[in-house]
Amino acid sequence: MFAPAVNGRRETVTVIRTDLGPIATNYTPEFLSRLLLDSQAGLANARISPVASLTTVRGLVGFRIEVDYVPPGRAEHYQRVHAVFSNGGTALISVLYTAASPEAELSVFQHVVDTLHEES
Repeated sequence: MFAPAVNGRRETVTVIRTDLGPIATNYTPEFLSRLLLDSQAGLANARISPVASLTTVRGLVGFRIEVDYVPPGRAEHYQRVHAVFSNGGTALISVLYTAASPEAELSVFQHVVDTLHEES
């Protein structure tokens, strides 16, 4: 997880890579988009956008969702953008951007997504 030292927007970015076993060949795009949607279900009073497809500048294909929610112990709304990518069936890569006051262009999220690539 990364949070800037000066953080008026209360932003964090988390990147998680999960290695997949042999069952990974069963991870269809429909299944991955359902996993992404279900992963937000535990957020109280969340408004969840429809799942949208997303392709990075380096060709990784994935899905993206936006969520407006109130974190436990807080009174203000936060926005989360969660994307998940498959690197050809061997791993899933999740990028989570969360902020109380996100910038409209989501440049921090986009910069991180643009750096993702398949390992050879």
